[in-house]
Amino acid sequence: MCIREDMYVQERACVLLGHHRYEPATESLKEVVEHGMPNGKPAARKALSMIRSRQLDKR
Repeated sequence: MCIREDMYVQERACVLLGHHRYEPATESLKEVVEHGMPNGKPAARKALSMIRSRQLDKR
């Protein structure tokens, strides 16, 4: 995942992954939630939420 020194890059990467509901990024997003930067953590949580909503829609 995008573990960079710029918190805005990390945030934007999470937003894009969530917007596209990119399921393979789930583990990386969980890592950002745990160890990410201040802007990345909430963005990763929201991205995971968006991915989960897609998984629920498939059922």
